Amino acid sequence: MLQAVGLEYQLEPRSVGVQRDHWPDFELTSPAIPYIGEVKAIHDVDSGRGELKTYLGGNGFKSPYGICTDGVEWLVFGPPADGGQDSGAVVRKEVSLDDALKSVALTGGHWDNVLVAASIRADGIAQIEAFPRVFDADDLDAWALEKMPPAYRADFLATHESLQASLDGVWD
Repeated sequence: MLQAVGLEYQLEPRSVGVQRDHWPDFELTSPAIPYIGEVKAIHDVDSGRGELKTYLGGNGFKSPYGICTDGVEWLVFGPPADGGQDSGAVVRKEVSLDDALKSVALTGGHWDNVLVAASIRADGIAQIEAFPRVFDADDLDAWALEKMPPAYRADFLATHESLQASLDGVWD
C-alpha cells in the first residue's frame, strides 16, 4: 500500500550507537520527516501500538511520528497537541480499508452478502479515496510540521533548515 501511494521505505531501520533487541519493521524514507512503522498480522493492529510507542519514545529516531498497521487498519501516531517528542505518541490519524477489501471481494465474486453490498461498496470507495490523501508524502510532511508542538517544531527545523523553505506558509 505504501508503494501504491509513492512512499519509499527501508525495512528494519537501524540507528547508529543504539543497542536494542528489536527494531521497527520499516521507516518511511521519501517524506522529509521520517516515520517509523510497525506491521502486525491482519486484525491485530492493537498489538503493535505499545511496540511502536516504545520505539517512538526511545533514542535513535529523528521524529516522533510512526505508523502501525495490520494492512487493513492504518494508525498514524504523533506527539500529543500539548507535548513534545518525549511526551508519548498518540493516534493522530486513522484509516481503515476494511470495507474497501470487502468491496473488492464482492466485486470479484468471492463474497456474497447482498444485504450489505451497497453500503460496503460506498464505504469501500470512500476508504480507497481517503488512503492516498492521508499518506501523500508532501501532505505527511506538512501535517507533521503543523501538528508538532511549537517548541519541538522550532528545535526540529533548526536542525533541518531545508524543510522550512519548502513548507513555508503551511501553518500560522
